[in-house]
Amino acid sequence: SPLHPSTELLQTVLCSLRTHAPELTACRMLIVCDGTKPATKSNFRSGKVDETAAAAYVLYKSRLRDLITSKGFEFGHVELLELEGQHGFGFAVHSALQHVQTPLVCVVQHDRILLRRVELRLICERMLRSGGSIGYVLLPIRATLPDYGHRMRVRLGERGMRPPLSDIAPFALPLLTPRSRPCGSNGDGDTDGD
Repeated sequence: SPLHPSTELLQTVLCSLRTHAPELTACRMLIVCDGTKPATKSNFRSGKVDETAAAAYVLYKSRLRDLITSKGFEFGHVELLELEGQHGFGFAVHSALQHVQTPLVCVVQHDRILLRRVELRLICERMLRSGGSIGYVLLPIRATLPDYGHRMRVRLGERGMRPPLSDIAPFALPLLTPRSRPCGSNGDGDTDGD
């Protein structure tokens, strides 16, 4: 990320989880750091980084380790998984799942900030009671809101939700813009009181 070595964005995401999904604070958290590919010019979405960005990423991971050691994330049990080589989001999640044995997981990307309460207990209870008919729940983001329902019905048909349909009501969950500074952030890469 061009924001490295600052941990502010990740700390803001975690602050939003503490605020809007407090049940997660008691859960084991696995922070996954994907590897990178050396390049002459950085392209962060594809994991390609130049020497300057690679050095910033090394410092970022060091800061994450320091935060974990000092219990700076205010979550019960936090671990860092550093992947060798660049995997991409899907394979990075797959790698993380090899370290998990729970029936449900909550995958949160490093830049997905919650703005409203998420009824995780209700969602988890319904998923567990569904007997496998609910395979996953996606929380809507700004990019999905305008015609999300229609686009998903066209794209997925019944594959996303197997009958009988869930009775969990959908809700909008807008996300902050990169300029927003919730949870005491002072805008200089650190957070006040966190």
